[in-house]
Amino acid sequence: AEDGGCVQMYSGEATISGGEIKNCQATKNGGAIYIAGGNFYANGGLIYNNKAESGAAVYIADGTFEMQNGSIKNNEATLNGAGIAIGGSGSFTMSGGSINNNISVNGNGGGIYVASGNITMNNGNIESNEAVNGGGFYLTEGSFEIKNGSLISKNKAQNGGGGYLLGGTFNLTGGTTSKNIATNSGGGYYIVD
Repeated sequence: AEDGGCVQMYSGEATISGGEIKNCQATKNGGAIYIAGGNFYANGGLIYNNKAESGAAVYIADGTFEMQNGSIKNNEATLNGAGIAIGGSGSFTMSGGSINNNISVNGNGGGIYVASGNITMNNGNIESNEAVNGGGFYLTEGSFEIKNGSLISKNKAQNGGGGYLLGGTFNLTGGTTSKNIATNSGGGYYIVD
């Protein structure tokens, strides 16, 4: 598939509880899941070993994706957002759970890539992801809020091990940033003025 290797969503509501979405592939966006509208809810479950150009696990062009205590891991993007990529007016809310061990080989945002739209993260972990810029996440426009007991750690990039802030709005009201690595600059966060 070009977009959405296993799941394509354009409207309505969908809920998955537990289970696995794995080994899916898209030539463009959303290796496992492509959301262009509607509301997608994931309670628990595992999204892993998926591949795409951008958004190897999940690509949100529009609509919403809400995840509770699930795991997005071992996904690979050739460009941006190996775990999750967001564009348009999409939104992602994460309560608990983890985004870990994802890699954006030639691009940005190993864990999460935000071109626009918004993200809210509550008590989740973004850990051990890797990218050229923004190992944990990369924010171009839109908003990213991290609160409560969230953890951003052990992510790796050339610039902005934890996160790379090109623009948009970033709010860190709780949580911990630790042990992120940048081989060039900005171990924790790299901020472009």
